[in-house]
Amino acid sequence: MLVGANTIRQDTPPPPASWSAPRTAATAAGLPFSPTANFFTEGAVHKLVYTPAPDKTSVSLGEAATVIEATDLQSVLRDLTARGSQRLMVEGGTTLHTQFLTPALADELHLVIPPFVGDPTAARLVAPGTYPQSSAHRMNLTEVRQIGDVVSLRYLLEVALEVSTSTVCRSVLTPPGPGGHPSVGGS
Repeated sequence: MLVGANTIRQDTPPPPASWSAPRTAATAAGLPFSPTANFFTEGAVHKLVYTPAPDKTSVSLGEAATVIEATDLQSVLRDLTARGSQRLMVEGGTTLHTQFLTPALADELHLVIPPFVGDPTAARLVAPGTYPQSSAHRMNLTEVRQIGDVVSLRYLLEVALEVSTSTVCRSVLTPPGPGGHPSVGGS
């Protein structure tokens, strides 16, 4: 699982106890993380933090995670692949989702729709950009599930598979669910 830095700073999501993945990764830029955030203190999985400033981040995190230098998303994906990752779930906000969707690095998109609209503080799923999906290249809806009072939609991004033959890791993007917290989507 790859979690965006702002998601950790704002939501401090704990890694679910049911994760069978041997590690959890985060991207970091800007402000340092708190080593007491739930992301770092909960769960038995090993945490990796990718950042362009490894010395600064290592000092702030201490033993809470392994800090790895990464200047871009491709270097993060190459490192995760070298560590044996074959599938990657991405939980984050606007920035991380945009970074995966515009270059067609994701092959699935899980959307969780809450039972309310009009929250002016709600995060946007993506930022403006050039996306391979459009009215001419639609996503393929493959699953609809009700989970409590929310609905989960699972789309296959077939264009991603056609456009990007160099995808290093498969990705599932799951936007924030009710209350602004990321919701775990999976297959």
